[in-house]
Amino acid sequence: MLLEKPVQYLQLLHDEENKQKKKAGRIADKISFNHFLKKIIDLVTDKLKAESVQAFVIQKQDRLLELIFFLDYSDEAMYETCKVLKDLLYDWKYISFYVPAALPACFINKKNIEVFADKLGEFHDLSIVLYFFITVYIDKITDEKEKMILLTVKRKLEDAKGEMNEEINTLLKPVRQEMEKEDILQEVYVI
Repeated sequence: MLLEKPVQYLQLLHDEENKQKKKAGRIADKISFNHFLKKIIDLVTDKLKAESVQAFVIQKQDRLLELIFFLDYSDEAMYETCKVLKDLLYDWKYISFYVPAALPACFINKKNIEVFADKLGEFHDLSIVLYFFITVYIDKITDEKEKMILLTVKRKLEDAKGEMNEEINTLLKPVRQEMEKEDILQEVYVI
């Protein structure tokens, strides 16, 4: 099957993009950059206290452990896990001293966190791409050949997402086992 340019589909996405740009513009007009800048400067000028850094790491630890061990691996849970890991990476120079005591051994190395975060980020990106293949869009395509091509692409993307999901679960399995072995969960979730 020769892939042709899906003209109707691309026009539909272009129209949606323009609609969302206008919406974003209206929202951006309501944001005060000066107020935002002042809040950032106020936060940065306050000296980071050890207690607040420890509290931050513990908060991220609790959420990470909850996501990895207790939740299902839905798109939302994987994206939330990625966000927690990215938070740790963004603040690494401030928190690295506290990380070994708080996180599973596989997450005390910045490079390991980057690998997990990147893989989860790729999964999220694929989920976003798949969003544009929802029935609402594809049903608007009147050219049957174009619709079939789009459905074929969608199936291939879904297959790739399934494979990536399995790969992530394979990466996380030793982390869960380590958490059980180190009894980290007992320390965090004492009832």
